[in-house]
Amino acid sequence: MTAKGRIHLYGEERPARILVKFYTKRKEMIPEGIEERRVRMSPEAKDRGHAEIGRDAGLSDEQVRVGRLRPGRVDTDDPVIEAQMADGSALWKGLHESGWAFYDTAYVAEEKQKHRGGTETRYTVQYIFIPEELTDEYLEQEAVEERAGFEKLATGPWQRVFVYDNKNTTWTTTANFTGPQVGSTPKHKIGVMEGAICVTDGATKSA
Repeated sequence: MTAKGRIHLYGEERPARILVKFYTKRKEMIPEGIEERRVRMSPEAKDRGHAEIGRDAGLSDEQVRVGRLRPGRVDTDDPVIEAQMADGSALWKGLHESGWAFYDTAYVAEEKQKHRGGTETRYTVQYIFIPEELTDEYLEQEAVEERAGFEKLATGPWQRVFVYDNKNTTWTTTANFTGPQVGSTPKHKIGVMEGAICVTDGATKSA
């Protein structure tokens, strides 16, 4: 499984924000200094947050009205990019050089049912990036530790990576990294090339 497309970071097709998530069962993989986010937001609160970010990014009222509670809503569009055994450590650098700024990071711990009974704790580490004109310059300058933690975590490699543009739902591009394979050799790299998120190792083709 390799890339199917690209996420453009400029022009009318650019998202309102970019959310990068890493899913792991190993708490020791969470970069030092990242705080746990315990409070779960309601769908209504998430809608209001998405709408505010969308308006700041220049979306119309009609576009930001697309909510999580609308009839027939699905969580995501089809993935634009898919890759196996991928290293995403260059993604932060590529976003920064393309006019995107780090905004926030946190992790969530959830108890999940095992297939054979019992439960286990699973962790989701998330990083949010927004267009740099929407944030204070000092945030990016002070994010040295966050960037180092991101790059170490994203190196993986990760067994499966899916990137969704979500233009028909939340206008938040989401990159999901699942199944860390620490110590293995990556087959692909997820990064930014020619102003778009894509697989940067030659496995990319246009959608």
